Amino acid sequence: MFLSDAEYAHVIDLLDKKIEPEPLLIELIDWMKLEFDVQTYDYICDYIESGQIRLKIILWDNSIQRQFRKGANYDSKKQKKIQIKFAELARKYNVHPEYHTEKDIFVCFDTIRDQIACKLLWEKRNEIYALQTDYIWKIVIDYVTVSIFYETDVQVEQFKLNGVSDELHKNITQIVISDDKYNVFSNGIFFDFTSHQTLNEKYRGNLFFYHNR
Repeated sequence: MFLSDAEYAHVIDLLDKKIEPEPLLIELIDWMKLEFDVQTYDYICDYIESGQIRLKIILWDNSIQRQFRKGANYDSKKQKKIQIKFAELARKYNVHPEYHTEKDIFVCFDTIRDQIACKLLWEKRNEIYALQTDYIWKIVIDYVTVSIFYETDVQVEQFKLNGVSDELHKNITQIVISDDKYNVFSNGIFFDFTSHQTLNEKYRGNLFFYHNR
């Protein structure tokens, strides 16, 4: 899930060193590094729908978050360790009184990398869309993927072989990477080269169906 605008802004301010981390966060970051060998960026105290208090730990990306899962669920032993430690820190610094008893805390995790990437692509959308030509039906930015829709399936293969797709890949990458100060696209941008023909024949012309296939 994405962070709220206020939560996101707080993490970015920490990343940019516009604000200093509070003592609890400093100690939590050090402990998470020592205990699990992961970098922690922030934490959020809020509630789940049932009213139970929630502690949301902000990590970098899904590959890191997977370290705290067992199959489809969170690793309960790791959750328990974080519950105990956070309650200890809340008592130590006399903050978040509801969190002083570890058994009441639901621990979960969120990530920041994809949200930064999504925002950066959206900020660059006009420059990316300006690359559209008469042989491109549509360029679509969906989450962290750039989809290039040519008109026909034949063109998809043709432009793959003659370098047109590679050139688009390079140009869009240059547009985005120029402002990628957090290195969220260090492994490249996700590209999807397809066709209007495929969209019509397999997904009834519906972009929602295509992106949720």
